[in-house]
Amino acid sequence: MKLHDAIEQLYVAFFTVNRPKRIICESYGLSEGELKQLLTYPLRELRSPILCSYLFDAVYNVGVWDDFRFFLPRLLETFTIEEIDLSSIAERIKYGQDKRFPLSQSQKTALKDFAKSYWDDILYKEPMYGLMILSLGTLGPFGVQRDELLYIWRNHPNRALILAFAAQYNNTVPPEWDRTELVGWLEEAFFTTTNEEVATLLSNAVIYLEAAESKFDA
Repeated sequence: MKLHDAIEQLYVAFFTVNRPKRIICESYGLSEGELKQLLTYPLRELRSPILCSYLFDAVYNVGVWDDFRFFLPRLLETFTIEEIDLSSIAERIKYGQDKRFPLSQSQKTALKDFAKSYWDDILYKEPMYGLMILSLGTLGPFGVQRDELLYIWRNHPNRALILAFAAQYNNTVPPEWDRTELVGWLEEAFFTTTNEEVATLLSNAVIYLEAAESKFDA
């Protein structure tokens, strides 16, 4: 599923959540102007600054779980294009799960599809950030297991280049994978690339893998 389609699926899945009529918080939590924006602006017109202000203490001390569910599609959409902390969103989802707060099956599916689509997309655009997300388990609360993310990586057109980044800059490769196979990925990509910088990166990664005495966790 393309990332755009996954975002639209989020809006459909969370459409049944009513917009809050009031957001409970202390006066230092959100200003009157911020509250007015959250309560009256069309959901898709809420911008990063107000969403960041809301997210800073959302669910914990600002608003309730259903408020968060209402804003969640816009939070995730905005995260993909502006500055919003994904880990903060993931922490709230995990908190809701721990508290057994409601999430419908369609909402769970939409969150998982979003996470998988985002992971696939970020491996094209910012593979180093993608590797950090994998290492920290950031997408776990979205319902995605590590083996599912590795499956997407294994089948990704960029798989060898991502592996080269992991080996050279993180000094790590997934221990689940056989190093001989990984060297094969790198060599295949090395002999097909016309970019000298990429070729050097791939070659150095081969040297690293062949010299490594053990497997490393990503």
